[in-house]
Amino acid sequence: MSKETLQSLPAVLPCHMAKLVYNIEPASPSMISALDRHCLTRVPDGSSNIVPARSHLNRILEGDKNGLMQSLRNFYDRGVQKPTAQSEKPYLRIVLSASPEYFRPGDPDAVGTWDEGRLAAWIEASMNQLREEHGADLVFAELHLDEDTPHIHAVVAPTYARKARKPGKAKRGETPDQFEARKAVALASEGVRTVGRASHPTLSKQGSFQRLRERMTIALDHLGIEYGEDRAINAP
Repeated sequence: MSKETLQSLPAVLPCHMAKLVYNIEPASPSMISALDRHCLTRVPDGSSNIVPARSHLNRILEGDKNGLMQSLRNFYDRGVQKPTAQSEKPYLRIVLSASPEYFRPGDPDAVGTWDEGRLAAWIEASMNQLREEHGADLVFAELHLDEDTPHIHAVVAPTYARKARKPGKAKRGETPDQFEARKAVALASEGVRTVGRASHPTLSKQGSFQRLRERMTIALDHLGIEYGEDRAINAP
C-alpha cells in the first residue's frame, strides 16, 4: 500500500478499534450453488439487507466475470481433478469484513455508507492476504456493497497432489523387474492436483481455520483492525 494511501486513512482511536469479521466454513457443492445464487440474485431475501439500487456497485475481485460457477468450471478446465465422491464438503466459503466503525468511523450506524479511502485500503490488504494464503486455490471473490456493511464472499477449492497407489503385488505374468519398475513409477509420480480439503496438507489439520483468522488479522493490523470474536459453530 502506498504511503499516500496510509496517510489518507482517518485515524482510528484505540478505544474504537475495528474488529475483524472472518467467517469460514467447509462447503458442499450445494452450498457453493447457494452462494452463486446469492451473488447473482440481488433481491431482499429476509436474511440479507440487500438494496438493489446499490447492486451495480458490487464487483468481482477474483474469478470469471460471469460469476462463481463459471469460475469453478474454469478452475477444473485447467486440469484440476474434482473431489472424490466421498468428499462431502471439499470447498471453503469465506465471508470477510470488519466492524462498521472501520468503514464509517464518523457514523458507524449509517448503514450502506463507507469511506472510499478506507474501503480501497481494506480491499487491497484483504485480497493480497487471500491470494498469498491460497494461491491458485482461490477460485472466486466478490465484493458486496449493496448490504449494510462492505464485505467479500470468497470461495477456496483446497488442492493436494493425489498420487497413484503404490502397487501391492505383481500382476499376472509380470516379472519381478517389471513389478519393481511399476512401483518406482508410482513413487516418483508428482501426483494429480485434486480438490480435497480433508487431504490438504494444512487445511485438514485441527485449528487451521483459527490460524487463517490470525494471519488475516496480522495482514490488516496496519488499518487499525484487530482480532474479532470467533464465530460460534451454531451461528446463522
